Amino acid sequence: MAAGLRTAGQLHCHLSWHLALFELARGNTERARAIYLGNIRPSVAQAAPMLVLADSASFLWRWRFYGAVPSLDQEWAEVAAHAPRHFPQASLAFADLHAALAEAATGDDDGLQFRIAGLQRLARDGRLPPGEAALALCSGAAALGRGDNAEAARILESTLTDLPRIGGSHAQREVFEDSLIVAYLRSGQSAKAALLLRARLGRRPAARDDAWLALCSGNRTEG
Repeated sequence: MAAGLRTAGQLHCHLSWHLALFELARGNTERARAIYLGNIRPSVAQAAPMLVLADSASFLWRWRFYGAVPSLDQEWAEVAAHAPRHFPQASLAFADLHAALAEAATGDDDGLQFRIAGLQRLARDGRLPPGEAALALCSGAAALGRGDNAEAARILESTLTDLPRIGGSHAQREVFEDSLIVAYLRSGQSAKAALLLRARLGRRPAARDDAWLALCSGNRTEG
């Protein structure tokens, strides 16, 4: 990490997350993994609970769906424990979305449905600023986590224009775009994946998106 960036600093975890994503995007998976294990996972991070949850869950979600090796599935356990400890019920949508990633990744369907039900109550009471987008993203993550890729794509694509409503930076929200691309690719919807990828590549270069776009030419069946 950069000289003078103290481990106990509130932004150490989050800046480490940005660096880990940079290394992951470049294909330096071992470096990205080392940064996660040493600076981001809940047992070592010294930051606000929501940042720890968002950074750890979104990194591991990307790691899984980028096809990186070795598997880090064993690391989900402490993220899944961190989420209900600090966010036991639906309250702050940005935290709930990342808790949903952990619940989906660990197959905690009961926890995920409880969280979605809580978000539904907040929406019904007019206390969920992102509205239906938050509910859809949780449901889409659940579908992708259980391998229902066509359903995940159907749900996630409906939220694309509403992503800014959930808060966070573009880098933080991009995990949901990534999820939609993965769902498209896995359900044979290569034309839709290619359209989204070309739009992203038009904004900035990315070796990861180039690799995904290359997959589209061999995945022609539309679903």
